[in-house]
Formats: sequence, C-alpha cells, structure tokens
Amino acid sequence: MTPSGIIGRTAASVTRCVLDAVRWVVVGAIVALVAGSGSASVLVALDLATAIREAHPWLVWAMPLAGA
Repeated sequence: MTPSGIIGRTAASVTRCVLDAVRWVVVGAIVALVAGSGSASVLVALDLATAIREAHPWLVWAMPLAGA
C-alpha cells in the first residue's frame, strides 16, 4: 500500500470519528433539553401543589378519602 493510500484512509477515519462525535453531542443536547424541561415541569407542579396545600390545610385530612 502506498503512503498516500494510508493517509487517505486515516483522514476518512478521522472525519468519520468527528462526525460521530458531533452526532452524539446533538443527541445528548436533545436528551438534556427534554430531561431538563421535564424536571423543571415537575418542580413547578410541586411548587404549585405546596402553595395550594399551605393555603388549604384541611386538604391533608381529605387525602385518605380521595385515595379511597
């Protein structure tokens, strides 16, 4: 094999590795966006539920009835 063939094969391999890395970064960013948004939504809902519970303390005593 000639040296130019080895260099060409190596350049193609490096290019493929870089493209794979970019794809994984994009997939990771999408997953992070979805997970972060879901987590933020849960925290907002928890804050709302806490505010409602603090405004209406009798709701704590109604929980067993709602569960039944």
